Amino acid sequence: MPYIGANLFVVPDDPITNITSITNVALKMGRDTDNLIDFATTDDVIILRVAGVNEINVAANVLSPVTSDGAALGTASLMWSDLFAASGSVINFNNGDMTITHSANTLTVAGGTFATAALTASTGVFSGILKTDDTTDATSATDGSLQTDGGLSVAKVGFIGTDLKVGDDVSLTSDFSVFNMGADNDFTITHDGTTGATIAGTPISVNSTGALTLDSSTDITLDADGGDVFFKDAGTTFGSATNTFGNLIIKSGTTTAATFAGANVTFAGTIGSGAITSTGIVTGTGFTAGSAVLAEAELELLDGITAGTAAASKVLVLDANKDIGTIRNLTIDGVFTDGNYTFDTSGNVSGLGTVGSGAITSSGGLTGTQVDILAQGDLRLQDSSGGQHIALEANATTTTYTLTFPAAQGGASTHLQNNGSGALSWATASAGVGLGLVIALS
Repeated sequence: MPYIGANLFVVPDDPITNITSITNVALKMGRDTDNLIDFATTDDVIILRVAGVNEINVAANVLSPVTSDGAALGTASLMWSDLFAASGSVINFNNGDMTITHSANTLTVAGGTFATAALTASTGVFSGILKTDDTTDATSATDGSLQTDGGLSVAKVGFIGTDLKVGDDVSLTSDFSVFNMGADNDFTITHDGTTGATIAGTPISVNSTGALTLDSSTDITLDADGGDVFFKDAGTTFGSATNTFGNLIIKSGTTTAATFAGANVTFAGTIGSGAITSTGIVTGTGFTAGSAVLAEAELELLDGITAGTAAASKVLVLDANKDIGTIRNLTIDGVFTDGNYTFDTSGNVSGLGTVGSGAITSSGGLTGTQVDILAQGDLRLQDSSGGQHIALEANATTTTYTLTFPAAQGGASTHLQNNGSGALSWATASAGVGLGLVIALS
């Protein structure tokens, strides 16, 4: 093989076709010294020089610029057609700051942020975070930073730092799924695995600007472990229901209004109602009917009475025959009358018919149109001491007749005489004549 020195310039007239190799440790080939292929400067490296600048290195398995960021692959107007890379190839940016790595059916971007003005794909799978930097609040389902025209499926719930607005339904499709709220997940809505859910939090407030309706096809249960259910208006308590040892206490404001003990209830105040029907005993210290107030002492007068029978410290109630018995003393302030006879407060009785009685003792006068002393009884005129008396009585076998006394008192030494018809008159007794008198009162 011929040896060629440091510089050889050959201008053949005919093409050279029989040269099979040109080798030289100082070989450089090119148009001139500013534009050439340098085989000499570095062993196992071929340098492409353009315009006096070494631009491209070709080394074993490497095609690279001589200096970092020193050459471009194509230009804005002169672009390469296709790029074919082998399986597992890597596009490396800035010494590994970011990479695009191929694997079977996958390109993996690593090391930083993949930014694009728009990204269109049939499917996107992210092993890390999908993030948008737009902080504008969403006002509809079509102007938010993250939008979907179809459903949104989330296998695991992450953290959302601001508002999430959804134009249609949000479905947690697994049984026993939990919707959490709060930095510590301290408010939850938990599915019970069937058709219900449990809301848990401390406290829980429901604030409706309109009417709030609780409507259940079965029962509504209020379960307060603190024992109190409060009723409020604009934040002010106006009533409550309290559990005390299994019994209910109802308060109006903070004042106890009703206390239940089993089937019994005690009201602390006045009850206004319509008709009250009781199958048992109504107990109270007093009752008001219209304007009439009946205190307990007055009601005691009605307790245990028997119609037709007088009892101590009880009212008198006539029986079905308008009778009443066993009254010990009866004092009146006015008159007592049946329409015919009358008792007055001075002790006088007028209008009496026949009076049947035992002994009659009077401290005053006894006045009447007729006095009957039956069965040969005596009319006794007592002395001043009451120890002795003069008795007038009828003959045992007398017939009925009447003695009529004179209209005036007789004179001295006169006596009564009968004219045979019962008319008595005063007469003067003759000398030596005795006089006996028996008077029969009928």
